[in-house]
Amino acid sequence: MLSPAQLPEVEPARKRLLDQAGQDLQGFFEVRRRHSIHPNDRFRMRPGYANFQPIAAGEHLASNRHGNVTAQIKGRIFMPLYQSQGDDGYFIVSKIPDRRVRRSVYLRRMRFQRYLPLFPGIRRHPEHDHMLLVKPKFFRRLGPSLLNVLGYRKMSRQKGELLFVKRPYDLEGPSPLDKLES
Repeated sequence: MLSPAQLPEVEPARKRLLDQAGQDLQGFFEVRRRHSIHPNDRFRMRPGYANFQPIAAGEHLASNRHGNVTAQIKGRIFMPLYQSQGDDGYFIVSKIPDRRVRRSVYLRRMRFQRYLPLFPGIRRHPEHDHMLLVKPKFFRRLGPSLLNVLGYRKMSRQKGELLFVKRPYDLEGPSPLDKLES
């Protein structure tokens, strides 16, 4: 809401943060796994993990009432739980390649999702425009990347089809500042 001239200290601070983060932490990341916990799990994160620290598949990250909790895949740990509140033990994230981000921007600007029901094995949900029903056989051939690039996330199965949902933000975009109530 303020011009850069009104906050001259912001740009040097932004540059300093980016320099400290390093090249491998700049850009966009996607959540690949979420380790959910319940109050009776007795979840305990192993000490010493920091946000975006690289981890290996099979690495011992925590323990719970069942024993050791290991990383399902390699990636970077995000938000390791060290307090007693919350139901997210940790997330495993990975960097989204720049070419995939550019492809996503291009396809979304073209509103390519309008054409998805023309593909065999994909149809709109009969009651919700922001949902797609996809036959598993077609999905295996296509893979998740096209649907993910267009903002769809797999939610569940419905009568032998996979249900993909597009989040409301992806449908409408952010509200302009002048539309927000004060």
